[in-house]
Amino acid sequence: MPVVPYSETCTALKTAADFLRLPWSTVATALVFLHRFQLKQESHQLQPNELVSVCLFLAAKVEEAGLSTQQLINVVACLAAPPPAGNPASADIHLLRPPLVDKDYSSAKRQLILHEQLLLRSLHFGIAVEHPYKYLLNLCNLFKLSSSLCQTALCAINDSLSLTQLCMTHHPATVAAGALSLALEQADAQDIDGSMPADWPELIGVAMDTCQDVSRSIQDAVLEVGTST
Repeated sequence: MPVVPYSETCTALKTAADFLRLPWSTVATALVFLHRFQLKQESHQLQPNELVSVCLFLAAKVEEAGLSTQQLINVVACLAAPPPAGNPASADIHLLRPPLVDKDYSSAKRQLILHEQLLLRSLHFGIAVEHPYKYLLNLCNLFKLSSSLCQTALCAINDSLSLTQLCMTHHPATVAAGALSLALEQADAQDIDGSMPADWPELIGVAMDTCQDVSRSIQDAVLEVGTST
């Protein structure tokens, strides 16, 4: 499975969420909304920064995360602005451009609400999202896996959300199994519990070949991004 062509938008979404200090559950849900919207082939109706804003806006509501609309609008606007002269890496995000206020902010807020309505219609108001994390946690607890191994699998799930459409094509349990399989391949021998049965994915209803396919898809996507940077 190749890297999604809109991976830069996914990265921008995560960057904005970092500045806004949003919990990862909100980020993950926003990424799923972004994938769903892209699959509807309606993304041409919104600019990348508009997609970032509306997906985070709706995800924060779904996940009941505290999010200031004003901060969201201004952070995304700052990230979308051209970098300042000199060294942009040393520039403070809040100094890149003046914040939107008064009429400009009101106009941006109205646009955000219109975009939310567009996103909801595109999703057919289906905003329920199930993530792979609980399945991974259950597997880690069941086999008493090391924290480092679980963390590697967690990172693989996050990579799958940012780089692929696996969340759209496979059940969350399958993605969790594929991520853990990849982590096991990369793990040191002391991190692997010898009591794990060879057919462990089937304990959560995942076929071995499907698990391996998902694992390879995540690995290929990560390698593709690594070679292009």
